[in-house]
Amino acid sequence: MLEFACLMGGALLRRMLSGLACLLLLLPFFMSGNQAVAGDGHRKDKSKDHAYTAHVETDDEDRMDSGKSNRRREWHEADDVLPTANISGGSVVEGLSGKTRLIFAVTLSGLADGHVDVRYATVDGTARAGADYSPVSGTLTIPAGSTTAIIKVDVKGESVPESDETLIMTLFSPSGNLLLGSATATGTIINDDVSRMNDTGITILADAVSLSPAVATSVLLGQDAAYGRDADPFLNSNADGRAGFTFTKLDSTGAPLADQTAIYSITPWDCVQDNVTGLMWEVKTPAGAGGLRDSTYEYSWYNSDPTSNGGFAGGSNLGICADTVNCDTEKFVAAVNAVALCGYTDWRMPGKEELNSIKDYGVSTTGFSIDLNYFPNTFKAWYWSATSAYHPVLVWGVGFSYPDNTGLGKKDWIDHVRLVRDGGVR
Repeated sequence: MLEFACLMGGALLRRMLSGLACLLLLLPFFMSGNQAVAGDGHRKDKSKDHAYTAHVETDDEDRMDSGKSNRRREWHEADDVLPTANISGGSVVEGLSGKTRLIFAVTLSGLADGHVDVRYATVDGTARAGADYSPVSGTLTIPAGSTTAIIKVDVKGESVPESDETLIMTLFSPSGNLLLGSATATGTIINDDVSRMNDTGITILADAVSLSPAVATSVLLGQDAAYGRDADPFLNSNADGRAGFTFTKLDSTGAPLADQTAIYSITPWDCVQDNVTGLMWEVKTPAGAGGLRDSTYEYSWYNSDPTSNGGFAGGSNLGICADTVNCDTEKFVAAVNAVALCGYTDWRMPGKEELNSIKDYGVSTTGFSIDLNYFPNTFKAWYWSATSAYHPVLVWGVGFSYPDNTGLGKKDWIDHVRLVRDGGVR
């Protein structure tokens, strides 16, 4: 019909209109939308023209969507940063025989896309492979969804007095979905063939008039501040403990925290390794936290073993704690070993001098004689020791307030407890 109309229109108006005018005349038929009016008065479906038009529009939209998709992909790839692997070292007491475990912790900065692999190998420091430790090498795999793993090195016990020794663990050849950050870490083998005690932490000399750290007369050089680890500038770094102290923060598995500068309220830790004495210490949880190791709990002193209780067992279950059946020192020790704090089951009550070994008399301005950066949630109060006194009903307690208030207490009194164990990190 449109062709006929065009021909008829052309015949009638051939002398008056040009071919362009014919097209203009017929333009309303094409502008009528998806349907056109036929000559017989019926409406003819123009779905074919519509389909063609829709196809063109969809193609344009696809190109637009494709551009958006490419931009989204570029944005995603820009944000898709690979995780970084960092390794940290630890320490272990050598032991007199057998073997102990030295732990290196590997931590990812974030979750990886799938599992990651990285090669590792030990390198001698002052320790010798084969003689002091068993060298290891291999591939460490951290599965998808995890950000931590450990590498264990067996250390050989011996009874020959010697200095502390070191070895180095190196990471290399990471998988394609992993980057390397701190790729080397030092592990320390602590010699335990001689008695080791911390110094006092006092670094200030004094005369009868004033404290004077800069003065070093012949009289002042006889004072505590002139001797020991805390007087040695090479051992007097605050990076791992104030003055001559050196500690390592351990997580719930007994592995060193990747960030040793971590604040307890943000990244809590469960134990502390004393790298000088080789002792490992319990860290209390915050006041009101509940559970087994709430710092507010107090216990009566009780020891049912007649060979070590000084002639009197003490007061059974007289303390104040959430678990009312474990409120004396003996039962608390058993409860902590039952849950394997930091992976160990040989926790015990500390001796008087062991408790004194973590006292830092150089931090008196805080009102505490202990480094709260490593031993948070400590009270200015007595903590029971395992050391009985001259009288069967008395036992030594050690205070961590300043000035020192170490003294004797009756075994049926109640006081705080901080447990200890021998040996270093596995």
